[in-house]
Amino acid sequence: MTDKQFDTFMHDMRDGKFQFHIVAPNMKVNLRVKDMIAAADAMGLKLFHRIWMRDRATGRKFLSDNEYLVVKLPVRRQEQFIDKKMSVPDNDRSIDGLTGQVSWDSKACSITNPEIQILAARNMDATLFELVNVRGGNINSYAEMKRSLEENGEARLNDLDPTSRTRVAVMGGVLLTAMMLDSNL
Repeated sequence: MTDKQFDTFMHDMRDGKFQFHIVAPNMKVNLRVKDMIAAADAMGLKLFHRIWMRDRATGRKFLSDNEYLVVKLPVRRQEQFIDKKMSVPDNDRSIDGLTGQVSWDSKACSITNPEIQILAARNMDATLFELVNVRGGNINSYAEMKRSLEENGEARLNDLDPTSRTRVAVMGGVLLTAMMLDSNL
C-alpha cells in the first residue's frame, strides 16, 4: 500500500467502514472456540446478547431470558443459485477432447471453488468425487456410470474403476512430459 492508501485504510477502520475477517482454511482445525471468545473479551467485544423476539400467537415482543451468540457472518449466494447462470443441457454428447468435460450445447451448470470447499467442509467426499472426477472429465468412469444408469437405473461410485483418471490430469501430464518436466499428475 502507498502511504495514502494506508492512511485511508486506517481511517476506514476507525470509522467502522472496514472490518477484519478471519478466514480459516477448510479441513484444518486451527481455531478453537475458547480462544476466539478469549480474544473477543480482550478486545471488549460482547458476543452474547439477550434477544428481543415476537410471540407468534400473541404478537407481543419479549426479551429472552438467556443470552445467545450473535455474530455477523458474510453470506454469499452461490453461482448455481443465480437464475441467469442455471441451465439444463439437452444432451451430453459434445465433449472437449482436451479436458474430457462436456462443452458447447451439452454444458450445464458448473461447480465453483467455494462450492467445492463447502462440500469438503461437510465431508461430502463421494459427492465431490462424482462432481469433480466422474462428471468433471473422467471419460471412462462417466461412460461406465451412464451405462449403469441406463441398464440398471442406478450407479454406484464403488463399482467404477478407481485407477481411471480425468482427461485434464492425463493431458497435463502429457504436456509437462513434452516440456521435459517430471510430474506426478
